[in-house]
Amino acid sequence: MNPDDRWERVVRTKFPLIVSQLKARSLLNDLFAQRLIESRDVIRLRSTSNFPTEEDVATELLLQLLPKAGPDGFDKFCNILMKTSGQKALADMLMREESRVDDTSLASPTATAASVLVEKPRRRIKDELLDARVEDKHIDAVKKLVGKKWRDIGRHLPQFSGLDAEDIVSQYIYESPPDSEKFYYVVTAWVWKIGRKATVRKLLEAIDKVDMGEDAREKLGLYA
Repeated sequence: MNPDDRWERVVRTKFPLIVSQLKARSLLNDLFAQRLIESRDVIRLRSTSNFPTEEDVATELLLQLLPKAGPDGFDKFCNILMKTSGQKALADMLMREESRVDDTSLASPTATAASVLVEKPRRRIKDELLDARVEDKHIDAVKKLVGKKWRDIGRHLPQFSGLDAEDIVSQYIYESPPDSEKFYYVVTAWVWKIGRKATVRKLLEAIDKVDMGEDAREKLGLYA
């Protein structure tokens, strides 16, 4: 596996579990010492006003900072976890997952060819619809399907974060909206934030992260 792929293929596949177990603030000094983050990042992540919980710090580290740390960033991160009290089990899990993905990618040419023969033909996507700006009709089409995952999807929306999603929904806490409406509020705020860059394609990429992308494409009528 290309080292640069490991954040995408290992960390993000186990993202909710890692975030729940990562003692993010306790790692900051070691991450800085290994040049995985910069001093300004340490100061910013220690600010409880910007990142009030460990989960918020972990989300920022895993999605924004560490993937940019270079080809040996993943190995350095795992080594730091191994040496940190209470984090060895998490390091072991990440390294096992890396090994599992490596084994899959090294499957024999014969096995790979056989899998191609039985693979279902891919349906063609209407590309012109993917690059359209997200509108209410798109949100309404999928909100009941993916609403329960509103928090996780919010974390994966580009130029957004889990903290942004929580802040949006907290404005409606007294109304106790259903999950489908929480999803609506979060995606609408994201569209307002980044404007024309908030495309159907990018929304689907976030939904793909929670393994509901195929059903969402069906609901949106994107197949030719």
